Amino acid sequence: MTALHFQTVAQVVAGHGLNTLLEGMALAAVCWAALRCFGSRSSMTRFAVWFATLLVIAALPLLTFAGKGWSIANTHVP
Repeated sequence: MTALHFQTVAQVVAGHGLNTLLEGMALAAVCWAALRCFGSRSSMTRFAVWFATLLVIAALPLLTFAGKGWSIANTHVP
């Protein structure tokens, strides 16, 4: 029973992670373009921008999770 529950949770999390892949790539492209347009900045500024981008990309599946709600009961497991 618990293995099935963990499998369902893993499927939901993996599904949300794959669904936010395109948004993460677009966000990284926007940050790259912004850093290129504003010229050379210090390495600390570049690190802060890229680290913040990484944190936002990592949080995207959780943000879409919060928007849709945690609905394991409605998930279909074959």
